[in-house]
Amino acid sequence: MLNKTKFINKIKPKKVKIHGKVVKRLVINPKDTLIGLKGGLKLVKDISVSGGTILLVGNGRKYKYLMESYAREVKQPFMYRRWVHGLLSNDTLLKDHLLRYGSKIDRAPMSDWLRRNKVTDFLIRYEGYLNNLNQPSLVIFLNTSQLSDALDEVNSLNIPSLGLATTSMDRSKLTYPIPSNDQSLKTSALFVELVKEAIKEGVKQRKTVLKHMAKKVNKTNKK
Repeated sequence: MLNKTKFINKIKPKKVKIHGKVVKRLVINPKDTLIGLKGGLKLVKDISVSGGTILLVGNGRKYKYLMESYAREVKQPFMYRRWVHGLLSNDTLLKDHLLRYGSKIDRAPMSDWLRRNKVTDFLIRYEGYLNNLNQPSLVIFLNTSQLSDALDEVNSLNIPSLGLATTSMDRSKLTYPIPSNDQSLKTSALFVELVKEAIKEGVKQRKTVLKHMAKKVNKTNKK
């Protein structure tokens, strides 16, 4: 596991001029961002090599395209809608609801209209997460400063977290913070692309390792 302290950006107030007045403002050091990004992507690759699940979380419809491309390209779960409390901590209830509503076999006495709406509501709320109900090995946050509930739930389960961290938030809540502007869509888009590449590299390496192990087993069986 990587050392968390390597990713914590030591932000110091910097004097800047605004409308002719000198004020102190917190400024992110690009070097610290690059260090955090490099280490974070290595972590993503390592988890991908081990076959772990990496959940991507961002709160807002503006992330829909990023999330869908993430799921399509690397086959990992995502959540871009409002965080559903208990998503990770109460997976037994989630799986029960999936059986009743997600599979559309709920036989409770209700009208077709009500049943259809229940099914639709359930599928919309958990869109992006239903195809992979394993507890994630890592949760990646985009607009981290707006996802305090999700972050608290992840921390309560001791699941490692990686995310974009702005100067206005408590970065210690993230296991691996990357100092940056977590409200910038361009920053998020670039970050997701880099994460996808790291996952793909990990998957490729995993296949090579498994192939090598399979050959060893076959040789042993032939003896």
